[in-house]
Amino acid sequence: RDTVGGWLGWREFVVDRKVVESSEIVSLYLKPKDEGALLDYPAGSYSAIRVEFDGIATQRNYTLSKPAGHGHDGVWRITGT
Repeated sequence: RDTVGGWLGWREFVVDRKVVESSEIVSLYLKPKDEGALLDYPAGSYSAIRVEFDGIATQRNYTLSKPAGHGHDGVWRITGT
């Protein structure tokens, strides 16, 4: 947590934008709900994404698909099918 943009536990994010990359692939650009800083990250980094719907939570890990070191612009990108 001492690192700028770091945090402990879960942090709420909102979808800033959705980009349809192809007929099977979508990228979501995620922005912290608290508008705080984000960590820069090395290539190959991932984040655990937890979604709760109707009281049921599910978690999945996604690779951060934006070029490494670009977390400073306030959004992270995850890409999936």
